[in-house]
Order: sequence, then C-alpha cells, then structure tokens
Amino acid sequence: MSTTELPSATAQDGVVRRDLVTSLIDLLLTWHERAQERRCLASRSDSFLADCGLSRCDVEAEIRKPFWRG
Repeated sequence: MSTTELPSATAQDGVVRRDLVTSLIDLLLTWHERAQERRCLASRSDSFLADCGLSRCDVEAEIRKPFWRG
C-alpha cells in the first residue's frame, strides 16, 4: 500500500462506530430522563417532599443542577 492510499474499513470499525452511537444515545436518554425527573420533583408539594424525607431546599439544590450533572 502506498502512503496515499487509505486503509479500507474493517468490520471492527463498524462495531466501534455502532458502540459510539449506542453510547451517545444512552447518554442523551440519561440526560433527558434526569431533566424530566428534576421537573417532576420541582412540581411536588412540600408535604409530599416531607414524606420522602426531602426539604424544599434539597429540591431547589437538585433542580439547579445542569442536566448533565448527576
């Protein structure tokens, strides 16, 4: 092979790409779910939160986090 030729794609390259795409989709779904859960938590009443052992202050701290932070 000359130095100007590009190596052909292998089956392993396809697997790596598929794994990367799968990982990216999983990450995006995790972020989406996290954002939904925080919105739901924010909408709960103080009495519900107290039953769960949480204060409004705890919830405020949680919902201020960006979606990418766990």
